Amino acid sequence: MPATAVVGLQWGDEGKGKVVDYMADGFQAIARFNGGSNAGHTVVVDGVKLTFHLIPSGALRRKQLLIGNGVAVDPEVLLQELQELRARGVQPDLVVSDRAHLTLELHKLRDMLDEKRRGASAVGTTLRGISPTFADRASRVGVRLGDLLDGQSFTFATTVSGGWNSALISKVYGGDGKGAVKRSFDRLKEFAAQLRPYVGDAAVKANDVLRAGGNLLLEGAQGFHLDVDFGTYPYVTATHATAGYAAAGLGIPSRSIQRVVGVAKAYCTRVGAGPFVSEFSGELGERIRRRGGEYGATTGRPRRIGWFDAVATRYASLVSGATELALMKVDVLGGLDVVKLCVSYLDGDRQLKLPPPTVSALLRCRPLYKEMRGWPDFKPEEWRAMAGRGPSALPEELRAYILAIEDLVGAPVKLLSYGPERGDMLELS
Repeated sequence: MPATAVVGLQWGDEGKGKVVDYMADGFQAIARFNGGSNAGHTVVVDGVKLTFHLIPSGALRRKQLLIGNGVAVDPEVLLQELQELRARGVQPDLVVSDRAHLTLELHKLRDMLDEKRRGASAVGTTLRGISPTFADRASRVGVRLGDLLDGQSFTFATTVSGGWNSALISKVYGGDGKGAVKRSFDRLKEFAAQLRPYVGDAAVKANDVLRAGGNLLLEGAQGFHLDVDFGTYPYVTATHATAGYAAAGLGIPSRSIQRVVGVAKAYCTRVGAGPFVSEFSGELGERIRRRGGEYGATTGRPRRIGWFDAVATRYASLVSGATELALMKVDVLGGLDVVKLCVSYLDGDRQLKLPPPTVSALLRCRPLYKEMRGWPDFKPEEWRAMAGRGPSALPEELRAYILAIEDLVGAPVKLLSYGPERGDMLELS
């Protein structure tokens, strides 16, 4: 059976966790394939907010859970999440790839020191050590989960990684490299016994599901415009956030991914530095931030606010091959007289339908908006009553907004989210 990928089409925080949790019942297994603990996916169940940073968001549905080789695994965060699930009566059926790289305390230290070194040019990372983890992977000095299963391999990996990181922290950043390395590996040894039962070949498990005719749900982290290649480089994350990376980040055939759900909010948000063409602030920006709870699930930082950027979302949909869209948080815009869609960029006298590749060009761009009538500010029970009557019961203004997004992005909206609860979703034909 084919796999389905759920990916973000904006700058992260689109609501992918909610979509995965909503869809999970129709799948035998759910897998994470990219990112690390810098991604916070939030699910609201019976008014209780749960945030997953590493474990797939469908964990509460009691499915087979996989964490692929493309994920940077922070052992402390993973064990905390496992403990939280067990406290809720859930015993996760989890396999973490033996080829996934470990994020250690020394990586978080390097992250902090590097942001400090950059000063005004800081990227605005979550300080979770993700970039240093993937830098060590590329430099072939990382420690992988599989090393925990083999004493000789663990000794070799930690010796190589320790020497590299000790020198780097001491000579580049002026820190206590030897102390950071010792603390990191002492801490890892404490976690090793608890981690070992979950370590295995996630690629084999995923392919077993597919060969048996099962359905596999692939949960992406971050968003397209934070992708290390296609995002607003250098203001990006350290890994890939496209649907195409799901195959490499888990170890399944690319041909198995036949459905791609692109997730986008009805407006845009961004955390950290970097260009954001449709951004606005002031009283309206604060209103949307407050109503939408737009504060980072991982950092708590207030998110920057912008109108729906069809230029950026169209490009993301094109590259990731979105077969359908999930449009999130339409309730947050309720009560506005006018809502705006950024339909193109203006770079001097040039009108752009797709985003330019460089930060300098993006900073020159100005948004060209299409203004549309807003829809009423319904109460939660009114939204649910409308959803119960079906898509035709939605206000005319919202239906026009959805049609405009479909036309601009080039993919149909199949899911609509109108509230925080897991059931506050409407399937559109």
